[in-house]
Amino acid sequence: MSVTSAFKRHNQVESPSGNLACSGCNHNRVILAFRNANGAFVAPTPETMTSAVSRMEPDASGVLQLDPTVTAPAGQPQPYPLTYVEYAMVPAEPLVDATCTARPDSQARRNARATSPTNT
Repeated sequence: MSVTSAFKRHNQVESPSGNLACSGCNHNRVILAFRNANGAFVAPTPETMTSAVSRMEPDASGVLQLDPTVTAPAGQPQPYPLTYVEYAMVPAEPLVDATCTARPDSQARRNARATSPTNT
């Protein structure tokens, strides 16, 4: 069975170029699968994004970048090509004002946000 017929069988639509497929909607978001260099369609899943992160290389500034042409060996999750890493900057030293006076309230709020379950 061709990739195109497999997508149509599952109510998925392939682009005219054959490099992009829409696999439906999830919470009002369209989920796109991209054809990789091996011809497999790769959709965003925890496994494909983990595969992508594990294959990222740092650029000159140290930011991890994914080569969109990279693939995984057969039998392993293929990397999703639109995966990226978000970076957050937090002060490593205690918070102080312009006169170097400690800001305990600001420090407490920063510490609470840095350890909240949504930031893990």
